[in-house]
Amino acid sequence: MDTYSEMTNPWVLSTLRLPMFPYWRDVAIRSPSIDVVDYGDGFTVTAELPGFDKDEVEVTVNGFSLEIKAEKDLVEKGKTKNYIQRERLHSSFRRLIQFPQEVTSSKAKAVLGNGLLEVDVPKIEPTNKRSRKIEIQ
Repeated sequence: MDTYSEMTNPWVLSTLRLPMFPYWRDVAIRSPSIDVVDYGDGFTVTAELPGFDKDEVEVTVNGFSLEIKAEKDLVEKGKTKNYIQRERLHSSFRRLIQFPQEVTSSKAKAVLGNGLLEVDVPKIEPTNKRSRKIEIQ
């Protein structure tokens, strides 16, 4: 923890903004804010994805997890954008959400609109695993 404390010291962080590290000001690790709600028969995952189109986002459901991948193409209409000022960073990210219960991918639905991705994933119906005495005939 001492090393972590040293690395997060405000003085250390401020040195990263020195002219010898000019590219650090443009580097950011972006991950969308996500809400996961359990509605009893399924989960709803809501992720903030402002500026992403649906063809730039990939959602995969598998067993106990949901994966969201997105990549923003910085080349638009055959031209590379020459930013004068850039504060809204778009990049690629991958986010994996683990569910406490197994889900089914066959009935999952995703909708992207107004910068919000909403994914509804139903739970797998639990099987009756209680033991039962079988009468012998």
